[in-house]
Amino acid sequence: MSMSKTKELCLAAVMAALIMVVTMVVQIPIPAVGGYVHIGDGLIFITAIIFGKKSGAWAGAVGACLADVLTGFAVWAPFSFVIKWIMGYVVGRIAENDKNRHICTRRKLFAIFVGILISAACYYTVGAIFVGSFTAAIVSIPLDLFQGGIGMVLYLIISAFFGYKNKLPDIMR
Repeated sequence: MSMSKTKELCLAAVMAALIMVVTMVVQIPIPAVGGYVHIGDGLIFITAIIFGKKSGAWAGAVGACLADVLTGFAVWAPFSFVIKWIMGYVVGRIAENDKNRHICTRRKLFAIFVGILISAACYYTVGAIFVGSFTAAIVSIPLDLFQGGIGMVLYLIISAFFGYKNKLPDIMR
């Protein structure tokens, strides 16, 4: 059973707001490139895997972009929009091929891993352009991977509460 377009849009909007808030709550600055590490990726992973690639892409893009604008990192906003859209879409796309209804499977964890690599590579490239040095921007790679790892841990914690997609409340399916 697929979601109606209205329900899909509403869920993506709610998740975008949650992603924005969670991203804004914990921010660890990366002075070398002028960005920050946050925990919002975990909710992007949850959204993409539970609600699908389109919801994951749009919620991640809008939530991350708004967090950048509202916390003084507006220069990053358009890049975050694109990077998180791609990340959410790819994670959701890889995960949708997993017919196992369990939220935490090897394929879904692989999807998250690919999303983390995409995000780290893209932010490294943009950071290098911002600071004018691919060498100086290398410092952002381990921090971006750390951010993704924290997001994966958050995903694992949340998935432990639900276990299976069919245990989610009806409003969320």
